Amino acid sequence: MSAPDDAGVRFPPPLIFLSFILLGMGLDHLFAIAPLPLSTWLRWSLATLFGATGLTLVVGALSLFRRAGTPPEPWRPTKTIAESGIYGRTRNPMYLGMACLHLSAAIGFESLGALILLLPAMIIIDRAIVKREEAYLSRRFGESYTAYKERVPRWF
Repeated sequence: MSAPDDAGVRFPPPLIFLSFILLGMGLDHLFAIAPLPLSTWLRWSLATLFGATGLTLVVGALSLFRRAGTPPEPWRPTKTIAESGIYGRTRNPMYLGMACLHLSAAIGFESLGALILLLPAMIIIDRAIVKREEAYLSRRFGESYTAYKERVPRWF
């Protein structure tokens, strides 16, 4: 039996981040965790900075996928490797963008629980999503993907 022509990811990655944000906020409420100790100005400045960065990364990465003619959803077959723009600096700008949006929400909602749960969310993204995507892309594109991995870091 041949391998499926996709990364084998069945759960949308943005929902992983959203789930951890909501879980963190729920834990804040359940255990009466104090809000993040930031002034209003600093809180909104940081939330805006990380939110804008996250949106820029996600929208920019999606735009590059569209221009390359390949779907961004990891449960659909990839047609080509996006290597230009931000993909020349990091192999996972969408997930970095989602992490920035998670951080923005945690700060904006003053949620220590959501802030702490960003790390487990990233570990799940790395182990359950990125590893599968990389294995799939290696099978699909072989040496050209291997060369891309050698040139561009996974995260930073």
